[in-house]
Amino acid sequence: MVQRHGGGVGIEIGKDIMKIYLAGPFKRGPYLSEVASRLRAREHIITRAWWDAPEPLQIALELDKLAIHDCDIIIAFIWPECAGTLYEIGYAAALKKKIVCVHMTEYRSACAFLYTKNVVNVYAEREMFEVVDRIKLTGGICHNE
Repeated sequence: MVQRHGGGVGIEIGKDIMKIYLAGPFKRGPYLSEVASRLRAREHIITRAWWDAPEPLQIALELDKLAIHDCDIIIAFIWPECAGTLYEIGYAAALKKKIVCVHMTEYRSACAFLYTKNVVNVYAEREMFEVVDRIKLTGGICHNE
């Protein structure tokens, strides 16, 4: 199956390539851009690089929702200032998307949907890449005990 992504370039989407949405606070955009580059180097597709082209909030929200619909997995980076990120996680959870939450500080959110069955929580960036690799291989969320 060939799908069009950016600039009309056809990319073959196979089982080894996942479409990933990265969620995090806007001010952390430069960091997420770097993570996106490393995921692209692993031949994954980022469904929306929202940090590159900020839009008015109303438009950004709709574009983010479309990108979440289009993704196979959402990777959410959790910092204390992550109210918008929690919205994106809740939206993805309602769509039954696979969700990886990367806790970037000692801060632990009390949001219940961070602990549901389609969510895996990790506490280091290295673990996030390991989970993405396991999802790519198995197609499912592998929970950390």
